Amino acid sequence: MNKKLICLVLSLTMICVSSLAFAAPSKTTSDMTSVKSTSSSSSRVLGAGDGLVIEAIALTKDAAAELATISAFAAAKTGPVIDYFGGVKEQAVALLPQGFDATKLVMNELISVSVSGYEASMGDVSALFTFATSYKAGTQLIVLVGYKTGNTVTWVPLRGVVENGGVKVFFTKEVLTKINGQQVMVAVLSEDTSAK
Repeated sequence: MNKKLICLVLSLTMICVSSLAFAAPSKTTSDMTSVKSTSSSSSRVLGAGDGLVIEAIALTKDAAAELATISAFAAAKTGPVIDYFGGVKEQAVALLPQGFDATKLVMNELISVSVSGYEASMGDVSALFTFATSYKAGTQLIVLVGYKTGNTVTWVPLRGVVENGGVKVFFTKEVLTKINGQQVMVAVLSEDTSAK
């Protein structure tokens, strides 16, 4: 009888230990999103010594709320996702090749990004983001940066291109001056290439 009790205790201990071994958290979008490099408009690669930090961070409360609002808009099927950004829709569409149907864009990414250490002397800056989604070369896309002004989110469209499966975002001097020292949202709207 004593032997059976010991076997039972050992079995239960093994079950507990093995379940803990597999209890590691799964990867999240923020774990799989990173900024690989930044460079100034003079094509100089910016490093840690330059002070500029553009980094993906865990989704903020504001970004989560905005994502929920965009998701509800998409679920209601009241129009294509580009219509959600109506105030800057024309500016965003102007970044796409002429004749491209912007109603075919889908939103694959909405992340939180922290920006700090920007100086006007750096000019325009590009940053290469990698995501869980690997983008195909030639995929048409636009990037929108959102920041809070009071209780609303102001969206600014920026040019983006696919590079090595990631998205190279071209931040203008004006946008970086506005968002420096803030946590902002970055949304990527791209053509749906799953059917290609």
